[in-house]
Amino acid sequence: MSSVSGALQSLLEKGAKYLVVQGHPPTGCLTLTMYLAPEDDRDDLGCVKSANDLSNNHNLMLQARLQEFRKQYPHAVIVYADYFNAYRTVMKNPSKYGFKDLFSVCCGSGEPPYNFTVFETCGTPNATVCTSPSQYINWGWCSSYRSYV
Repeated sequence: MSSVSGALQSLLEKGAKYLVVQGHPPTGCLTLTMYLAPEDDRDDLGCVKSANDLSNNHNLMLQARLQEFRKQYPHAVIVYADYFNAYRTVMKNPSKYGFKDLFSVCCGSGEPPYNFTVFETCGTPNATVCTSPSQYINWGWCSSYRSYV
């Protein structure tokens, strides 16, 4: 939180007038998190509860800090992008948004239940890619970038 606050304060002090600050998505819904967490750590969506609780707490603190910045810099427009609740909305009704698979990755190892293993990620020789990527919320863990795409 201090890193984000410091960066935002620096931008505002340098005269930034418009900021859009995104909150964390529910990181407990990411396939890597699902793969690593115990099965008994799940929330109402089937995601990792402990990770989602951390993301939600971060977002609450971030929103409080943004409110402080709004008071401190009244001429700036500071918008909060609520990725957490947007993602939850999609997860609660995936077919409405064209998704069929909530937790598996489109590009991965073929290992159930998530088409994912840590050592056979997207971009490795044994990884396969699904035929309908637009139906997957999670694409995969990209080995060349070491990030989720």
